[in-house]
Amino acid sequence: MSLAQMSQAGSLLILFIIVLRALAMHRLPKITFWVLWEVAALRLLLPFSISFPLNMPMVLDQLIDPVQQEVADLTISQQGQPAFSVLSDASSASGADQPSVLTLIWLAGVIFTAAYFLVTYFKSIFKFRLSIPSEMESVGQWLEQHRTIRPLQVRVSDRILSPITYGLFHPVILLPKKMNYQDSALLTYTLTHEYVHVRRFDAAIKLIFAAALCVHWFNPFVWVMFALANRDMELSMG
Repeated sequence: MSLAQMSQAGSLLILFIIVLRALAMHRLPKITFWVLWEVAALRLLLPFSISFPLNMPMVLDQLIDPVQQEVADLTISQQGQPAFSVLSDASSASGADQPSVLTLIWLAGVIFTAAYFLVTYFKSIFKFRLSIPSEMESVGQWLEQHRTIRPLQVRVSDRILSPITYGLFHPVILLPKKMNYQDSALLTYTLTHEYVHVRRFDAAIKLIFAAALCVHWFNPFVWVMFALANRDMELSMG
């Protein structure tokens, strides 16, 4: 599939999820939408059909095939050539092998978007590294009860307002310094909430969404997906 076909297929899938989300947000389990957003992100990044295990919801298989067929009908002209493709041989008419103007614009957008994410990431990491390890006994006991294959840390920072989790191979649960640590129920709930993010590898999944946005920065539907997916990630924890 060309980049344009991938983007169009992804757009149709995103539109379907948006409509389903509006109609059944309070009727379906919140994790449903988080999984659907992951499928949409993979559709945007993988240049081939996605097959699902037999035990996956059949609606996903039924959704992908019609989308791909409709995109094929929309993007193939009467001559059997793609009607539009960012990476097509648009420049062949001039007899040159150089990239087309559209390709150069697309590459510039990819570089700019990726640079934004990288700068934001490294700025955040620098800020997070100014945190200190938690020395609370209750936190130490909680860590003993929630061991993971990857080394997990709990740290405290005066530069954040709400708890967050970061790190893929060495995950860290970062707690705000001004949090009410005397409330043991709140502390346990907060740690457990962030622990689920670690167990689900949400940090890696968020990288997939960022990659999809970098590649398809020109598609407004992908920006909508990026915003709603991050929101539904948190809602799926409930």
